[in-house]
Amino acid sequence: MDYFLAVVDFLKAALWPVVVAWSAWILKDNIEDLLVKHKGTEMRLKLKAVGDKDSEIQELVNKVEKAISDNDKVVSTGEIKSSLARISALASEMADLKKEIAGTFRMGSNSDGRYSIFYSGLIKIEVKIAPGSIVKKSHIPFPHQINDESAVVTFIGSDQPKITKISRLGMDVELPESNEKEIAAVIYSI
Repeated sequence: MDYFLAVVDFLKAALWPVVVAWSAWILKDNIEDLLVKHKGTEMRLKLKAVGDKDSEIQELVNKVEKAISDNDKVVSTGEIKSSLARISALASEMADLKKEIAGTFRMGSNSDGRYSIFYSGLIKIEVKIAPGSIVKKSHIPFPHQINDESAVVTFIGSDQPKITKISRLGMDVELPESNEKEIAAVIYSI
C-alpha cells in the first residue's frame, strides 16, 4: 500500500509540468496570435492614454488662455507657470507614446525572408524571389504567418507574377515563363 501511495504522490508531483509542456506544445501555433492580440489591447490602452493627455492639455491651455485674456487677478503667475510646465510634460509623454505606438513590436528573418510586426498590428513581409525560382507555377513561403484575408502584395521587378492562391503561410504564383531576374515581394497584412 505504501508503494502505491508513493507512486500516486510521484505522479501528482510530476504530472503538472507534463501537462503544462503538453499544453504549450499543442498551443504553440496560437500562442503568438494570443500575444499579438494582447498587444492590440495594449495598443488601445496607449491610444486612450494619448487621448486623455490631449484632453488634459486642452483644459490647461484653455485655463491659461482665459487667465491671460481676462487679466485674471485670482490666477497667480505661479499657477500659470505650473500649468505651462504640466502642458510641456504632457506633450513630452504624448510624443513618447506616439513613438512607441508607431514603432516595431518585433522583427525577424529566416530563409524565407524578413518580417516586421508593428505595434499597430500591421505585419510587413519582404520576400526575395531568386532568378529562375518561378517555373510556370511556384509556391512562395512567407517567413511569418499573416492574415490572408487582409493581405496586400506588391511585386518589385520587371516580372510581375500572378497570384493564384494566398494563405497564412505563403502564396502560389505563376508566370508564363521562368523569371530571369530577381523579384521582390512586399506583403502587408493586419
